[in-house]
Amino acid sequence: MSELSMAIVVMAAVTGLYALENLDKGKGACDLNLEVIYEMDFEEPVVDVIFDTATVTIEEAKRMGWKEEVFRDVGTSGKVTVFYPKVLFISADGTLSYDPLDNSKKMTEMRFLSKDGNLLKKVIVRSGAERVIYSENGRYILRTWITDEDYPERMGGTLYKSDGSVLWEKSENTPVEVSNEGYVIAVWPFCSPEEPAEGHIFYDPSGKEIARIINPLKDKPRGYTAAKFSSSGEYAVIGYTDFAKTVIFLVGKEGNVIWQKEFDWRSYASNDMDIIENIGLIGIYDEGGPNVFFIDWNGDLRWASPLEIRGNINVKSSRDNMKAYVISSNGYVWCIDRLRGNILWEHIEEWATNPQFAEKRMSWEIPRFVESKVIDDHLYVLGKKGRDWHGSTLFVIDGRNGTLIKKLEYPRDKITFVKTYDGIGLINFTKKKILLFAEEASRY
Repeated sequence: MSELSMAIVVMAAVTGLYALENLDKGKGACDLNLEVIYEMDFEEPVVDVIFDTATVTIEEAKRMGWKEEVFRDVGTSGKVTVFYPKVLFISADGTLSYDPLDNSKKMTEMRFLSKDGNLLKKVIVRSGAERVIYSENGRYILRTWITDEDYPERMGGTLYKSDGSVLWEKSENTPVEVSNEGYVIAVWPFCSPEEPAEGHIFYDPSGKEIARIINPLKDKPRGYTAAKFSSSGEYAVIGYTDFAKTVIFLVGKEGNVIWQKEFDWRSYASNDMDIIENIGLIGIYDEGGPNVFFIDWNGDLRWASPLEIRGNINVKSSRDNMKAYVISSNGYVWCIDRLRGNILWEHIEEWATNPQFAEKRMSWEIPRFVESKVIDDHLYVLGKKGRDWHGSTLFVIDGRNGTLIKKLEYPRDKITFVKTYDGIGLINFTKKKILLFAEEASRY
């Protein structure tokens, strides 16, 4: 076999079960046959990475970080297609946020690399003043100012391709989202975090303004807004709230309004929402406590269910889109039937309810559920321990019944997911390491 057309990492993603090598997997029951397939160390802490593919010899692939076991049935001849780090997001000052949504504000550099790891271009990012946002497929990257009422002149941003080339720069409005095709949504005009925006502007990949959405609640004294593209980038959800009512727009990628609906509750849509294309929206609203809701693709509220949980809550859809996983930082996971809104199962960590853990809950000395990812029938949850985040835990939960399959402890390491990778990739921020995993080494 002289040419291998399938990317090794893609093969790894299909397996659905992942793990760490002995050096980094921590202390946990090893009831799954798991092994690392890629490992790379870096000189400075990496916040996130965007991968690209390259066709190389096996020897080149091993030098790029791929494990020899991956090629055990290939021999030494032929070529393989593998992923390599194309863009690194660096935090040179060594800071990383407990909340992954804030990590876009912690970056100090963007480094664009060749497949051999050579630096092609470096872009400096003003940590705390600028943020970095990238499309789900990693092909487009925004560097944009963070709104600050003390610096109202800080507006605009720059759109890059993943090869480091600049597509456009602007000095007005605040870009907040970019799609897989390079469409951009911006908030206009300048507004402080709890000040209602006038609305949103849509730009095409060349930077041309193509649409505006007017905030129906723009005259209210307080407000919050968010925007989010769907996974394909064909649709977007825009949300506005005055903390009493919420208005949600479903729009096309060019800003054409499909529907607009107002609800008598507070929701931070689209931040706490999952967009299921051509099916509907699953999200959280607050009315006497958190509630999970489902709005169909026509904009009709089909059901809403109260949640007897607290904490920071996010929602993930199952791969078949028939279930929704509601994950609370307080150690709860609820699985909701997407059609009816009833609870299918609950997963509750002992430290979430046991009075013996009350003091640890107060000091966050328990692995609070912060990040999550769905792969096939498994829900991967990263727990973070301590208010200063000094340790991490990876939970693997069976999405069919809520059973805890595996728990891996990292008592001294800050662990976060690789965001743009379809499989399970982990960044060990403490040890300056990136690892990708598979149930077993891919064989050809």
